[in-house]
Amino acid sequence: MDIFRAVESASVKIFDLIKTEYELRNKMENKIKSISLVMNMMNVFISSSSRSKAEAFGEKWVMQLQELLYDMEDALDLMGPKTKVSFPKRALRTVGLMDPRPQHILLIQELDERLKILLELWDQFRDQSGEDTPATTKPDETAGPRVPLGCRLAPVGIQHHKDDLIDLLQHVDGQPKQLRVISIVGFRGVGKTTLANEVYCHDDGSDGEPFDCKAFVRVAWSAPLAAESKDDAARLLKETVYQLHCASADINDNTDIMTLRETICKFLEDKRYLIVIDDVRKDEVWAEIEGAFPKESSSRIIVTTSVQSVAKKCSLGGFMYRLEGLNEVDSDKLLWQLVGCDRNELPQDVQSHSVDIVRKCDGLPLALTGVAEYVRLKLEDLRRGELRCSAIVRDLGNNLAGRLHNAAFKAAHATLKECYEGLYSHDLKTCLLSVSMFPKNYSIRRKSLVRRWMAEQLVPVPFDGQEHASTVADKNFEKLVDRIMIQRADDEEDPAPAVVPGAVKNKCRVQGVLLDFLHNKSVSSKFARLIQNGEHLQTTSGDNNLGPRRLAIVYDPKANRAGGGNSNKAKLAEMVEGLDLSHVRSLTAAGTELSDFKLKRCKVLRVLDLDGCTGITGGVLRRICKLKVLRYLSLRGTTIDACGLPAEIAEMRFLETLDVRDIVIVVRGSKSKAEEDHVATITLPCNVLCLPYLKYLFGAFELPRDIAGPARGGLALWPKAARASGGAAAQACKLHTLAGIFIGGGDREGHQRLQNLFGLMHQDRLKKIKIWWNKKGVKGSKPKPTTAHTDLLVKFLENRCFTLESLSLDFGDESLDFLDFAPVNAHLPCKIESVKLRGKLSKLPAFITANEHTMLDHALSKLYLSYTGLSCEALLLLQCLPNLKYLKLIEDNSNFTDGTLTLNDARGFRSLRGLHVQAPKLPKVIIVVSGKDKTVAMKHLTTLQLLCKDISGFQAAHIDYFHRLEQVVLLKSSLDINEKTAMEWEEARKKHMNRPRIDTIECRGQDQ
Repeated sequence: MDIFRAVESASVKIFDLIKTEYELRNKMENKIKSISLVMNMMNVFISSSSRSKAEAFGEKWVMQLQELLYDMEDALDLMGPKTKVSFPKRALRTVGLMDPRPQHILLIQELDERLKILLELWDQFRDQSGEDTPATTKPDETAGPRVPLGCRLAPVGIQHHKDDLIDLLQHVDGQPKQLRVISIVGFRGVGKTTLANEVYCHDDGSDGEPFDCKAFVRVAWSAPLAAESKDDAARLLKETVYQLHCASADINDNTDIMTLRETICKFLEDKRYLIVIDDVRKDEVWAEIEGAFPKESSSRIIVTTSVQSVAKKCSLGGFMYRLEGLNEVDSDKLLWQLVGCDRNELPQDVQSHSVDIVRKCDGLPLALTGVAEYVRLKLEDLRRGELRCSAIVRDLGNNLAGRLHNAAFKAAHATLKECYEGLYSHDLKTCLLSVSMFPKNYSIRRKSLVRRWMAEQLVPVPFDGQEHASTVADKNFEKLVDRIMIQRADDEEDPAPAVVPGAVKNKCRVQGVLLDFLHNKSVSSKFARLIQNGEHLQTTSGDNNLGPRRLAIVYDPKANRAGGGNSNKAKLAEMVEGLDLSHVRSLTAAGTELSDFKLKRCKVLRVLDLDGCTGITGGVLRRICKLKVLRYLSLRGTTIDACGLPAEIAEMRFLETLDVRDIVIVVRGSKSKAEEDHVATITLPCNVLCLPYLKYLFGAFELPRDIAGPARGGLALWPKAARASGGAAAQACKLHTLAGIFIGGGDREGHQRLQNLFGLMHQDRLKKIKIWWNKKGVKGSKPKPTTAHTDLLVKFLENRCFTLESLSLDFGDESLDFLDFAPVNAHLPCKIESVKLRGKLSKLPAFITANEHTMLDHALSKLYLSYTGLSCEALLLLQCLPNLKYLKLIEDNSNFTDGTLTLNDARGFRSLRGLHVQAPKLPKVIIVVSGKDKTVAMKHLTTLQLLCKDISGFQAAHIDYFHRLEQVVLLKSSLDINEKTAMEWEEARKKHMNRPRIDTIECRGQDQ
């Protein structure tokens, strides 16, 4: 629950309110301070009791406290500092009229009374139960068993994984005889232990050199998980000693960990051994036991874990094997194998709709096992038609969450509960719960999700100021990815995305079974509510009328089977009918129609995400601007029946993120959305850039014409707007990202737009900027940039090379040779970390390759070059960049495709982790090997994407030079054309020490 963050947020706002409202402070200062003190004390008590046994009263009490804190935070936000009041209103306030402060006092008194009632209930509960605090939930100390129902049956769908791992166990001639650690990593319940056991039990006598001894041990975790790692490691080593039969009389329960390590190491020093260590969750445990295993022989250790960082730590110099869920065919086979019945013997309903059960389980064997046990017990009901597949699918989420207390799902529920409760931070739990607002198979944009967390203040802001909130949010996201709770999602819009090593794709999702569990958790804790096609997901009949704090409404025509897809269900007003929306803090609507929806009911909205919605008129936009505490507004992909953004948007003083990408502007029945690029350009109201908290601005904008030009250099931008907001915006503008702006046009028009751009030079906090020359989708002749245009742009860039973090320039087919400039101070390297360029170049820009001295210190880590026309020889200069980690090249000219990339510098591309090449034909690649250790360029490469129809220029066997390679991505068509090529790549993969994945994709176009 996010009660801890709510307590902290409310306390901070109380303190701020005391400072700003002088009269209110005189009357209510002591009362507010007492409330703040009690809340902070309760926060301490609740946090300390989070490990005690769950009690119904305790959970209800905490829920009521959470509701109180929500109401308090909403009230404090609404009564916070306002914009300047007009003279008539000020005059009325002086005579006691229209003064809101008496109402504020009454509201605080009401909140105080509610707090007193809660305290009295607390005391009553403590006296009756003897507990110091109401109990809250704790992790289940006994995780679910390891798929008990299927342990007696032959595993399904893992044979190819088993074959791969058995190959890795064997020693390969020519490679040094040394210990190799193989980590199997995957989500809980995906079958890691089953796979490891199959490999462990395999008869290795016929496959090469046998193992002299074996052991299969599982980490017996302490409760709580955060306990001393040495205790867990000691228990694991003792079990290893017993299984290896190397225990002596000196080994007992009190034997220290050092003695255990020495005993095992001495026993194994002249043997080839196989050790399986199951369920390692902390790398500290591996650090404690690693010294027990000699590294000189060609022995193997298999580690299973659900934490990716642990897998990397254990398999350093070894191999990390990612295990994903079963496909639909194998899932269906496993389900009915576990049931022990032929599906064709059952009624037509089961034969036709059992696939819905399989899809609901999302390929997770643990969930399939629970469903199979349930179906087996209800088999007669299915035969008689008294139980239908739709009911099993509908109740699966409730069963996984334990709400129906069905014994068949006990193991799955315990495992999912342990996954959630095992998150050591309440902030992580809150962030994970927020993802439950999206339905299954809904792709979530990673960066948008992180900005939503910041807008809702779900992540803590360090008081010391050493870390920004965005940094904390990014770390939380990475931690959830590390635990495989957030996974990569296929992106239909971009089938060939830039896969930056160490990062997750822009689109992500939650594992389906975990998502069902989180849906239930969100509803039971009143965290969020999800409505899909008019149906309230994972709720009981008594829940539907409760006022939610967070609400997601999704209309999916594909999922709407009832009534032949009734279009009325797409209306937002009808889908939320009967709900109290006065307390909604976050509203997400996807694919719905906003007509007749009363936004004024949502006064305390912090987040409003209208992805792909229609019916957004000028009146709707103006009503959105009345949402005084809104921090995050996304109109991405919406259809707007208006001329653009209204001027009233300047009233949104708390707004942090504004996203209007991919919008369709409809004026008098004609759509202005471009057919090709799907971007409509709108004029940006000047007051938007003066909003005091605005950090992230996304869309295709034209800068307003009434901003101060370079002649006023040193003065604040947009002085009229700044004065209208009290001057604070001009003094402390927080704009961080502007992506992007259109600056092209005729001579006079384009010059004016560049003059406006030049005014941004004084925005010191602006770190990321995206610039287009031409409007998207404009047909016919397009104006070309003149020398006057480019001189102004160069002047802007020369001064910002030391402060910008990211620069994106899209000039289409126009020349970018004006970028051949060095930074103002030629002795200082450029500090830009990410550069994206589209346009023609005769050579690499000088601000990247100005001189050898600055290149050695260049901060550039990501470089995207599209349709530049550069030759292979010109591009080879990039290998001198010391920090370049990712390089993406999209070309279609013969200078590139018919050229030769000769990688003859062993120190070249010293930091490169990812290489993405997209072209009709891959140029010839020559790799020169240096020295006895066979050193080559790109020695740290982990991801290689060759999206070319003709890849004959690169020999598949050469991937063996890149020892850290983990993934190769190829066009499916490039392998379909030549069967021999496909065989060569598969053979090269098997010979590679890391067994990298070879993924194939279908690319719709070369500019994906």
